[in-house]
Amino acid sequence: MPTGQVTLIQFANHYIEFCNAPGSTAQGLKEFYDEAVEWQEMPHRFAPTGQIRNFASLQVAFTKGRELTAQQSYVLDDVVVSDNAAALQISWEMTFAQALGDMAAGAKLSGKLAIFFRLKDGKIIRQTDYLCYDPIA
Repeated sequence: MPTGQVTLIQFANHYIEFCNAPGSTAQGLKEFYDEAVEWQEMPHRFAPTGQIRNFASLQVAFTKGRELTAQQSYVLDDVVVSDNAAALQISWEMTFAQALGDMAAGAKLSGKLAIFFRLKDGKIIRQTDYLCYDPIA
């Protein structure tokens, strides 16, 4: 169970490795997320009103995201931990495998992510994401 700063930092690094691995599946999310998780995405370009997901809808979104993505990369720029909580600053970039809205297949998107999560019994029970996309040419 992640407790203490070093273990939470290791958990965060392992989470990023999972996100970067092309073979990661929605089933693999069980390693990180409690099935009672509440995951909130604050408003951004692709979800103007934001969204709140439970574990099942998080798995569906993960699968859809993988289908839309030809390539992606997450880099953990910074992590701050306290008790059973962590704040991650991530640089992210991806290439679309298929069109989405005004984004054509092959288009690239990048940005900075701020992810805040709280763990219970070694798994994420609450997560809030702030997605800041770079300007698109």
